[in-house]
Amino acid sequence: MIVYTGSCPLGPTEVVVDLDGSDGALVFDVAEGGPGVDVFQPVDVILGAEDIAAISEVKDGDRSVTIRFDRMMPMQHAAFTIDVDDTTGARPTVIAGAEINGAKARVLQAGGGVLEGTFGTDARARVAIPGCLS
Repeated sequence: MIVYTGSCPLGPTEVVVDLDGSDGALVFDVAEGGPGVDVFQPVDVILGAEDIAAISEVKDGDRSVTIRFDRMMPMQHAAFTIDVDDTTGARPTVIAGAEINGAKARVLQAGGGVLEGTFGTDARARVAIPGCLS
């Protein structure tokens, strides 16, 4: 889930979920075959579809997805589901916080600003966005 907790509207913003560097060597499993295990599921927006301008194409085995917003309002929520598999062989179809630990979340703002947070064992990444600019 993506939650913008800031107090000011943001202009065009991209949120990138990058699994590279995750402890479980995670990959997106969006098609039958490939590096995934058992079931697969492509990206499915389940909350806030009206606020999402675009989502990057995710191919089977990819490690990143980009969600683009034309604007983000305070307390805006968006959520999507996608199948993620562990490629270390430990528990490939059961992903918990330990496997996503080390993955990154990046926020790219218009004008080139890039802010980054790292997923922890709680399966959350927090990206601090500076206060209102006016």
